[in-house]
Amino acid sequence: MCSSDLLRLALAHHALGQHREAVVAAGTGMGAAPELAKSAALWNMMGLSYRALGETQNALQSFEKAAEVDPKATEPLLNAAAITVRNLGFTKTVDLLDEVLKRDPDNYWAKVTRPVAVRRATPDPAKVKEALASLDELAGKTDRVEAHYNRCVIAQAVLTANKAEVKRALEACTQSLKAAQAKKAPSVAELQKRVKGLDQTVQFMPDDEAPKATQRLNTLNEKLKLDDKLEEKTLEGEEGPTGEQHSEDEIGRAHV
Repeated sequence: MCSSDLLRLALAHHALGQHREAVVAAGTGMGAAPELAKSAALWNMMGLSYRALGETQNALQSFEKAAEVDPKATEPLLNAAAITVRNLGFTKTVDLLDEVLKRDPDNYWAKVTRPVAVRRATPDPAKVKEALASLDELAGKTDRVEAHYNRCVIAQAVLTANKAEVKRALEACTQSLKAAQAKKAPSVAELQKRVKGLDQTVQFMPDDEAPKATQRLNTLNEKLKLDDKLEEKTLEGEEGPTGEQHSEDEIGRAHV
């Protein structure tokens, strides 16, 4: 059996959901045809199959190997980031997404997810606000829900120092709500709560009442139970065809 046949066999097992067989076929193929070890597509597929089997470390190693053998590939890095962000490995996620952006500076999902990871990875307010600024820029160029949603969530969490900052958060969340309503996204009801809470805070907040404003926002976030969980929209890691774009209502997909 030639190398192309072995590759097709492994991919066929994977497509059928036979993930153990796919991994075995890929490994056997690499042993019989060493040139397959240079196939980023095969390593990426192995990562997806390992992930489906719950073997996270093997999946990450396979995705990193795929990115190594193809210096231009971004899909394996995004797939690895989908794992690390869900396992709260935010520093690693930032590193992976930085590499994606080196290879593809306009990658939408890297731009959407990186600020989420930065916010969770560092206590440095300056770095978080820098990440928020990148979402401000992205939201100005797209009407996609994820960018606007993440901008609202992070803005509400970090723009609390004074009335002017809270107004900025309100503006971000209002724009996010409009984007979600236009797409009939599931996040509409939640965003309406965020906008209402921020609007009330601004209305009853004297210009010199920054400390109380912060306390009020913290109380609001606790009441809504929205600030202490990973609620931002990030790469999720559902499998999809090569190059498939994610619909605005989805958190994200892996690439194969």
